[in-house]
Amino acid sequence: MSIKKKLSNIRFPASSTPAVIYAILCTFLLIIVSNFVDLPYLFGNWEVKAKSILSFSLIDNYYPPGAAIALIPFLWAGPEYSIGVFFYYFLSCYFYGQICEIIKNSKYKTLALLALPLNPYLSWLCLTSADQVVELFFLMLFSYALTIRTTCNLS
Repeated sequence: MSIKKKLSNIRFPASSTPAVIYAILCTFLLIIVSNFVDLPYLFGNWEVKAKSILSFSLIDNYYPPGAAIALIPFLWAGPEYSIGVFFYYFLSCYFYGQICEIIKNSKYKTLALLALPLNPYLSWLCLTSADQVVELFFLMLFSYALTIRTTCNLS
């Protein structure tokens, strides 16, 4: 099968509006939760490594550079980098909402959509862990890509 034919078989969801609304609501809930958390945002722990990557002079090679690379677009927003946390959480929720679109049963879909915003431990980790929100983002991104690939192969 040619690549052109494979690409023409890809069916994206008809509308991504429900996933965008879902992501906005989840991010809004995370912003509300962030007002009650007394721990600092630890996404900024990667600031030194992000700046060293940006200047092409790596200071250490002990930790992988994933979260530091993800922080580079938000270096202007320091020292807390809360906008980066909310951005990656929004994208994670968007991809999760898109994944949930394949669930046909409305009860199961509602349960799946409630699972992410009603998980206080995950929300707390996304706010206070050094790279949890980036890991969640990549997990949802790759899961969404797998979902698209699987649904294309099934049809």
